[in-house]
Amino acid sequence: MALVQDFMSTDVIVLSEDMTLQEATKVLLSNSVSGAPVVDRDNNLTGFVTERDIISKIKENFASSGLPLHLSLFDAVFLYEPTGSDAGKFEAEAKKIGETPVKDVMWKKVITVKSDDNIEVALHYLSKYRINRMPVVDDGKIVGVISRKDVLDSIFKIMQKDEPE
Repeated sequence: MALVQDFMSTDVIVLSEDMTLQEATKVLLSNSVSGAPVVDRDNNLTGFVTERDIISKIKENFASSGLPLHLSLFDAVFLYEPTGSDAGKFEAEAKKIGETPVKDVMWKKVITVKSDDNIEVALHYLSKYRINRMPVVDDGKIVGVISRKDVLDSIFKIMQKDEPE
């Protein structure tokens, strides 16, 4: 029987719930991951944050501030050249978003699996909830992360075993 521990990554990137979105974004980007578990000061799982959550926060703040999102979020952030009073407003809004604590954006109800769960349980959750990665938690502590990529990598390695070199 294949278990979650046979597929999970044990080198887990975690975020602190007190980190700012700017700090969290830097961690996600520098580690090439799309999301990460969030922990409190005692290293207990308290949430999960993804690139999508951060982008949603940016879009929400810019839209509510009256700054233009006329073509796309990308245009507003990278192509928009504010003038006059909009210039200060744009920079202030960007700074405000960056200073937002992770705990204000993270998902608080996190789907998890245990390392000794059957891999089919993890696959069911990844598929049913359309998530890319989820924490593996044993005795209340994060011991790994299982992702769709981890499962595909393992399956691909099995497929390659029978191929001639």
